[in-house]
Amino acid sequence: MLLWGAYSVEASEKSLRIAAFDYKPFVNQDVDGHGYIAEIATAALLRAGYDVKYHFVPLKRALVLSQVGDMDGVLGAYYAEERTSYLEYSNPMGDIRVNFFRRKDRNISYSRPVDMAPYTIGVILGTSLIEALHHDGLKVDEAPGNVNNLKKLLAERIDVFVGTTEWILDDLRANFSQDVQDQIVVIEPPYMIQKVYLTISKKKTSFATIIERFNKGLAQIKADGTYQAILKKHGITQ
Repeated sequence: MLLWGAYSVEASEKSLRIAAFDYKPFVNQDVDGHGYIAEIATAALLRAGYDVKYHFVPLKRALVLSQVGDMDGVLGAYYAEERTSYLEYSNPMGDIRVNFFRRKDRNISYSRPVDMAPYTIGVILGTSLIEALHHDGLKVDEAPGNVNNLKKLLAERIDVFVGTTEWILDDLRANFSQDVQDQIVVIEPPYMIQKVYLTISKKKTSFATIIERFNKGLAQIKADGTYQAILKKHGITQ
């Protein structure tokens, strides 16, 4: 048995392989610690008695790998009812804004979902937002990644694009000139405030124990200031 944090965990169980996807600035394979959501998860898992290695793949593949048990879980997943058949969700690690985006020359406003009914809405392939949009009776057009959706928006192949606000803005700044950035507008208020989770594959026999221990570890790092220190380091206010 090995002792990590407050919990004793069998040596064969202490290492987790978690699928992650670039979700900048929240999760980023190119920076130390892999972004603040990854740092929070890592700190809570350490308190729970686990170490973790993140394997970066696209979102849809991360879900498939966890569904079949080739990965132990997914970092940074949103809640979706259909995923609960194969993923166990932790307590939420943070809140993330989701907004619609439009071209500056389009007069599109939003106050409630029905306002978007006349429009074709771009969304990332495989995201849990698709379920919410369908529930609201909205027409979606899926494409892989923010950049592809932004290009479609600029080319007027979609009317609006919806997704994680800071992630889209990060990709907009990283991949387009200032002139092009100026053509894209965030529509307020947010479509929703999403909560982000660590999930563990139900193919892993100890999934319930891992989540229980993770939740206790998360509560500990919130109580002792570690959680707040991570947010402050990244300039995040919640």
